[in-house]
This record gives sequence, structure tokens and C-alpha cells, in this order.
Amino acid sequence: MKSLTEYDRAADFLALYPATTDTEAEAEAEYSNYARDEERVSTFLWGKQFRATAANRSPVHTY
Repeated sequence: MKSLTEYDRAADFLALYPATTDTEAEAEAEYSNYARDEERVSTFLWGKQFRATAANRSPVHTY
């Protein structure tokens, strides 16, 4: 398995969610911040696609 620093855009990711080791990243609140942010973005994108469907005009709420 590759370490986080070997992936593309790792520097950008680490600037937002700093950690020096994978173990530190898993133990810190930064990991939960990442999970929270990922869910918010995916929910937003899903809602945007949901509203764009021609037959669907239901409101979409994100919390």
C-alpha cells in the first residue's frame, strides 16, 4: 500500500488535514474532519444532480 505522500495532490490534502504519519492521521480529529467534509461534498453533488433531473422537482435539504 502506498503512503499518503505518494498520491497525487497529497500536498494539498495534507495542507487541509495535517499529519506526519498515517497513524497520526487516523488518531487525530483531522480524519473525522476529512470524513465530514467528504460527506458534505458528496451530499451536495448528489442533491445538485437530483434537482437537475427533469421529472424531479422535490426540494433537497442538506444538514
